Amino acid sequence: MRVVVAGGQLEKINEARRILLSEGLRCEAEDVVGYDRLPDCLAATRPDVVLVYCNGSENEGLAAIETAHHLVHGPILAVGEPAVSLMRESMRAGAREFLDINNLRQDLSAALVSIENVNQGASKRGRIVTVFSPNGGVGVTTIALNLAVSFARMSPPTSEGTTVLIDATAAPSDLSLLLDMEPKHTLAEVCRQQDRLDRKLLAGAVTAHASGLHVLPQAGYTQELGLPRSEVNSTVIRQMFVNLRKMYEFVVVDLGHTLSDAQIEAMRLSNVVLIAAIADVPGLRRVRWAVDTAEAMGIPRDRFQVVLSRYGGRNQVSKPKIEEALHLPILAAIPDDAALVTNARNEGLPLAEVSSRAAAPFVALAKDVQRKVSGVEA
Repeated sequence: MRVVVAGGQLEKINEARRILLSEGLRCEAEDVVGYDRLPDCLAATRPDVVLVYCNGSENEGLAAIETAHHLVHGPILAVGEPAVSLMRESMRAGAREFLDINNLRQDLSAALVSIENVNQGASKRGRIVTVFSPNGGVGVTTIALNLAVSFARMSPPTSEGTTVLIDATAAPSDLSLLLDMEPKHTLAEVCRQQDRLDRKLLAGAVTAHASGLHVLPQAGYTQELGLPRSEVNSTVIRQMFVNLRKMYEFVVVDLGHTLSDAQIEAMRLSNVVLIAAIADVPGLRRVRWAVDTAEAMGIPRDRFQVVLSRYGGRNQVSKPKIEEALHLPILAAIPDDAALVTNARNEGLPLAEVSSRAAAPFVALAKDVQRKVSGVEA
């Protein structure tokens, strides 16, 4: 679904675009326009939905709604302060719904689901959970893998699968080895076909694992030596996430350790970003840098949740001091269970297949994340 946004204040209409992208919808940079450019944009893009800001420029906003009403067949959504007169006038001009600017994310999400239900029956909008750390060796892949397995086990089994694990790390990757599987395809292969990246291609690319999880790993080791070329970019991430949200209840993405444009785009489209950290000063300092950098690039800080890895050792920084230093809450603390984790990795098994005790923190994490992305507090 493609959405065009029109308004008089660039900051506000770009905020709407960020929300649309996080909902897995298509809204390109050229789809965000001022009132004067709206007619040309509608003629060129033929969007499915038009979002028009009315606050601060009521007359221009209402005129833009009337223009869109005559140029497009899809629904028009008005945004503004919830004044009765403005709501009434926007509906008369052709708006289908009026969204409260003070509650935009929730109102917009509900309106889009309603539109999808009318257009194509029951809407299925999955949740994207990305896992990242600026520090190597902190267990990002272990967290992503076992979290995804926990999600898959929490849902009733279906022939299609409910959870997919995407390995967006730099090649070569060990994920296939960690799951003792031979993948049908890799993310690198998908990236090379980005011009036809759709649900059909993704459905054929993923490999079903015995745990019920679907997996798209990054390329592994090859016979050719040399530095591997990164083929993951922002465009691939956006197209992939838009489609995967329609295919799965949960999309878990291992982002690895490198903060790049593609990783930032993935965070922008995520419902929650789990940032893995070790409770020591150098590691926490680097985590603070990564979160501050992402926030400066438009990622809301409250999207990040800290997961402490290998927690419980001597002389580690305390939880209150970590939260104070990072200005972020700690969602979970995974205890140090090196022997069992190493055994699972060597056997190519998720922790749930090795030890229910070792898997328990990831099951709890999955439930906490599920509450977080569903807007339900424990």
